[in-house]
Amino acid sequence: MLQHAPKRGGGIIKQNKENRRLLIQGIKDLPTLPIVFRKMIEMVEDEKTSVKDLSDLLSKDQSIMSSILKLVNSAFYGYQGKIASIKQAIVILGFSTIRSIALGTSIFSTNGKKKESSGFDRNALWIHSLGVATGARILAIDSGYKDIEEAFAAGLLHDVGKVVFDAFFSKDFREVLKLVKNEKIPMRYAEKEILGLDHAEAARILLKKWQLPEAVISAASYHHNLHSTPNEYLELASMVSVSNRTCCKLRIGSGGDRNVPLISKTAIKALKLTSPKISGIEEKLEEAKENILMFELT
Repeated sequence: MLQHAPKRGGGIIKQNKENRRLLIQGIKDLPTLPIVFRKMIEMVEDEKTSVKDLSDLLSKDQSIMSSILKLVNSAFYGYQGKIASIKQAIVILGFSTIRSIALGTSIFSTNGKKKESSGFDRNALWIHSLGVATGARILAIDSGYKDIEEAFAAGLLHDVGKVVFDAFFSKDFREVLKLVKNEKIPMRYAEKEILGLDHAEAARILLKKWQLPEAVISAASYHHNLHSTPNEYLELASMVSVSNRTCCKLRIGSGGDRNVPLISKTAIKALKLTSPKISGIEEKLEEAKENILMFELT
């Protein structure tokens, strides 16, 4: 399996440094988090917030409401048409999962500044991200992780940098996709070559700007680079990394390339993984695959 980015000429490297500077500036100029999301994040983190408080806020945005109700009524959660109110959905899903789904569907549906299509399959990425969220949640439950909903959020948003590239830098991102297809290389290597930074770096910039929890930011930032992860976030980043690899292997959606990454030795150590445990997560995600595939973006 290819482990290193292809080498190019010095002129390309110099151009990439300029691309990186301009791209980071462009990412920093992204819109701030919409008011409803800022308020939602504040409410979710406030222990005094009630189900009614959050329900009243979310009821003001019909697109968010429909996304949440669609998820809770999908086969993915097993209620299939039985949940009619946002209050019921909040009780079933929990505050943090509600926040993640609301933010995730909004981000994945955004068109940004794009005037032309890059050809990227945003829906396939959404399915992949939902699969990674599901796998991270399974791993969190199995390992007794302190915050299961945090694991779901980290999995859901781990590839959000690709959405940023597609929405705001579609012309360059189209070149990334061509390089991935022609040279059969992982997406992050093509991003580095064409854009000067990869989707994990872009995700860190966006999620920090939107003031999401540092644990979620670190999982998105380091899921391809676990050995650099701050120790306090290593377990979460490892769960996302292992789930990402499993979803790639099982073809649950697509992150944009066909490569199946190796399981990092760092993740094996952090999660105390054994062959039976790895097989177990694969089996559980395979069982959930059909339900995950049903939850497409509208």
